[in-house]
Amino acid sequence: MCIQSERISKLSRLEMWKARNSRKVENVMDNKGEHESMTDYIKVFKHNTDDLQQKTLIEGALECLDSFGKYFENEDLEGMDSCFHFPHYIISGSEVVCWKEAGQLPLMFFEDLKKQGFKRTVVTRREPILVSENKVHFLYSYYREDVNGNVMSEHDNVWIVTCKDGKWGIQVRSY
Repeated sequence: MCIQSERISKLSRLEMWKARNSRKVENVMDNKGEHESMTDYIKVFKHNTDDLQQKTLIEGALECLDSFGKYFENEDLEGMDSCFHFPHYIISGSEVVCWKEAGQLPLMFFEDLKKQGFKRTVVTRREPILVSENKVHFLYSYYREDVNGNVMSEHDNVWIVTCKDGKWGIQVRSY
């Protein structure tokens, strides 16, 4: 939930008290990326799971990341899309991009990378930092290498992988 500071400053003390003490949460995203209201905020905040369940969740999420990596290296845009849940969010700085459906990367994506000298991606870290019911947050680090073996760019991200209807998918990538 994000309440903008302008909105808070305009609320009277009574309105602020009502907002703080209300069980209604505004601006919750549903599975289709649409905003909805929720009357029971307890549903939003889920408890962490036990160690055995966490291990199982992490394994499932890592399989998704493995698949994404293989598809990326094989330049398979459709395969990459199959590893995402939609809506899919990309956060870069303060900009948020929402892909509501597959097919958002241009067909020339890999050709454009190669024009810059791209050869391959090397993943250096996939560390789970938060595990909860059907969701794993990872510190995800990688670098891109050029045709001469030089590092072109290094990336430290947070990726959130969720399980919906029994399928793991990358839901959010924050750069």
